[in-house]
Amino acid sequence: MYYTLGDTTLHFYRYQCRFYVAHWDGGNVMTDKFKQFIELITEKNGN
Repeated sequence: MYYTLGDTTLHFYRYQCRFYVAHWDGGNVMTDKFKQFIELITEKNGN
């Protein structure tokens, strides 16, 4: 799944049915906890 946040396009997917993964130009996030996943994306993108 893709999501555009301002000028950044994030690519989200599940890895091995356990991890939530997002990557974009200049960064990435991978965790098995959904709430932490969203918090890390927000923190790394400054939004």
